[in-house]
Amino acid sequence: MLSLNQIVKQLQTLRTTNLLLSNGSFLFGDPWEYGASNQIQYPLMGVRLISSGLGDKQHTTSLNIYFADLVKKDEGNETDVLSDMQQAATRLYSEFKEQLEDNYPATLSVTSSFTPFTERWDDEVSGVEVNMNIEQFFDNSTCS
Repeated sequence: MLSLNQIVKQLQTLRTTNLLLSNGSFLFGDPWEYGASNQIQYPLMGVRLISSGLGDKQHTTSLNIYFADLVKKDEGNETDVLSDMQQAATRLYSEFKEQLEDNYPATLSVTSSFTPFTERWDDEVSGVEVNMNIEQFFDNSTCS
């Protein structure tokens, strides 16, 4: 079973191969906390842990993944930013899903659609976010 650290490292690695995201920052956690003490380089890909839980022979990790880039003051590039971030998110989702299902006993499901956002945080960014559930086999046998 993949740990949270392994999941986050795989997402971080996929970001480095994504042409739309590779020059930006990656962070795990809340962007407003990170941005208060660190310089964010846009475009930004961030991951937040929503929840983690056990079911019958299944472990589910729920993540909120967000993709954001700066928008000009006149908002003239807002549609371009939204389009680029949606494309980056879609590509990363596809690659992550394929990687998980090909190499691990895990499935990835999107529990909501890609949700656009505008004028978020203090940096005047726009982008998309998606919630993902990673479902993995969990042997809850006390004998193993």
